Amino acid sequence: MGEQIGKTVEKLQVKLTAEEIRAQADTLARKIQERERLEDARKAEMQLKREQRKTLDVAIKALSQSVATGQEMRDVECVTEEDGTRMMIVTRRMDDGSILRERPMTASERQAPLPNVTDIGKAKKKRDAKGSDGEGGPVEN
Repeated sequence: MGEQIGKTVEKLQVKLTAEEIRAQADTLARKIQERERLEDARKAEMQLKREQRKTLDVAIKALSQSVATGQEMRDVECVTEEDGTRMMIVTRRMDDGSILRERPMTASERQAPLPNVTDIGKAKKKRDAKGSDGEGGPVEN
């Protein structure tokens, strides 16, 4: 061979030892797990962004409809009443008094309530205590 005129370092194929192969396999497994964690995190972030976008889309739609129509859905206090003269059950808005809906009374709703049995018993005891003459004295036969 001739005289050496310089040195270089080049990438070349080298046969690995069994220990180097095991070390490379461990490193490979860790890198695969790291990539899977990154991918899972990316998917979770994308899902969160999709959900946030859907929430924004719903709000935008509701606001655009209220701007276009000049109306929006709100909770409004209502009252349900019996209209005995027309035999109807009427549900009315409390904010403006307008009728929301009406329906005919059912048979049980048309039936006048009977006095409470305990009220009848109390009235009888009270009457008996006063006496049938209404003066509170005993009743004579």
